[in-house]
Amino acid sequence: MLPDFQYATSYEEVAAPFQNAAKRLMLEYDLVVGIPEEKRTRITSLELYLFSESWPDPNCDRDNEQLKSGTWYVKRDRTNANRSRIDITCGNATKDIYCGLLVQSILESTGPGRSLKQIVRGRVPSDAKWTDAEITILNKQICGKSIFDSWLRLEPAKTTRSDNVVFRARETISSKEPPWDSALQALVASA
Repeated sequence: MLPDFQYATSYEEVAAPFQNAAKRLMLEYDLVVGIPEEKRTRITSLELYLFSESWPDPNCDRDNEQLKSGTWYVKRDRTNANRSRIDITCGNATKDIYCGLLVQSILESTGPGRSLKQIVRGRVPSDAKWTDAEITILNKQICGKSIFDSWLRLEPAKTTRSDNVVFRARETISSKEPPWDSALQALVASA
């Protein structure tokens, strides 16, 4: 289900596995928050951040967690919740590939900071600062944990979805030089 970019050397070879993974993640999986009480939602927008020898995207964080695949990567600006985000990792340490699929939006919230606040707090709008208890959740229960069996996890959707998935250029990047200005974002467009 997660993309493998170890043989990707062109835009097309990067785009195809990302598009397949984005469709599956957004249409076939629910995002489940909490144990034992659960809240189900869904991812509605993903952005690809990939750094490899053949695709050296300067917008990728290149954090060691992004060398893994199938874990959550949380990027925090200290206590600033509005400038925080969460990725699904798709990297490969043996091939020196850093990769994260940024959760840009979930059903209830648009934007990476708002989406992560919705996941952790169950609501937005809310305070711009993380509390110590929330930082503990982010650091100990989410970041570095499996996307399939942790406090925050992906599970097969309980209902079939037939929404359209639309692909376009990313919007939240700092380096907008070609080809990074046209790198990919996936959006769910409700039918």
